[in-house]
Amino acid sequence: MKKVISASRRTDLVAFFPDWLSSVFKEEKAQVYGPSGHTYTVDLNPQTVHTVVLWSKNFSNLIENCYYLKDILKKYDQVYMHFTVTGLGGTFIEQGVPSFSEALLQLDHLIKIAGKPERISVRFDPVVYWEEEGKVKSNLLFFKKLAPELSSHGIKDVRFSFAQWYRKAKRR
Repeated sequence: MKKVISASRRTDLVAFFPDWLSSVFKEEKAQVYGPSGHTYTVDLNPQTVHTVVLWSKNFSNLIENCYYLKDILKKYDQVYMHFTVTGLGGTFIEQGVPSFSEALLQLDHLIKIAGKPERISVRFDPVVYWEEEGKVKSNLLFFKKLAPELSSHGIKDVRFSFAQWYRKAKRR
């Protein structure tokens, strides 16, 4: 039975490590660290992989075929994408992330790469609240702009969650 490879929910490999990601798919194997700190090899041979799942806030390296990533992924049966759009890209909260309008420009390219909009899940994650100049603000209102855009592209899978303030996030 073929398997699904998820790359990676914890680290935005497409945005920050496209060279490594491309090399492991080209080599058809990856050395990764498990939860206990031990390394193990993941078989990435297309004969054993059904779907490659990519998670990112910025798919521009894939779209622009950096390190031939887009070409290399064509040998797999399916590519599924979790695309995180919060409406806060380019702000003090998500510096280095594409703005809302820049993120939306990636949708047509992602649908073409995935083959159909059903292979894209948009993550409106996290919904955050913050205080600025004595007023409570939130990115929740961006969803009113996002939903019609997704609908017009045929994207029906949207996930959201509220921010979990872990110790690391609180320090920021």
